[in-house]
Amino acid sequence: MNKTLIASELVKLAKELVADVSLFDEANADEMAEKVKSELGKVAPVVFVRKSSLGGSAHLTLMLTISIDPKEKWSNGILENSRYCRMSISRDGEIKHFSGHGMGNFRKSHVSDIDVAIRKISEFVRKASSSQAV
Repeated sequence: MNKTLIASELVKLAKELVADVSLFDEANADEMAEKVKSELGKVAPVVFVRKSSLGGSAHLTLMLTISIDPKEKWSNGILENSRYCRMSISRDGEIKHFSGHGMGNFRKSHVSDIDVAIRKISEFVRKASSSQAV
C-alpha cells in the first residue's frame, strides 16, 4: 500500500478525532469561564474571561485577557501599557494567542480537556512572570 495514502488517511482520522472534542458547550460555558478565571487568577493578578458566540453556538469561544502586572502598575491605567496577552480557547480545544505585549509568544495548540488548557496557559504565564519586566 502507498505510504502517502496511509499518511493522508491517518491525518484525516486525527482531524476527525480532534473535531469531536468539545471542552464546553452553551450549557456549561459560564461555569468553564469561571473555572478558567479562578485558576489563572492564582498565577496572574489580572484575568478577564468572557464567552463569545460570534457565528453561533457551534463557534463558542472563551476569550481571555491576562496581565502579569497589577492594575496599579499600568502606565496611565491602560492595560496595553502592561505585560499582557489576549487568548482564546475554542470549544474544539484550540488555544490561540492573538495579541499582547511583553509576555512572549504562546504557540497555538490543541487540547482535549479544559484542565489541560488551564495548565498550559498557567505555565506560559509563570514563565512570562519570571522574565524581566519590559
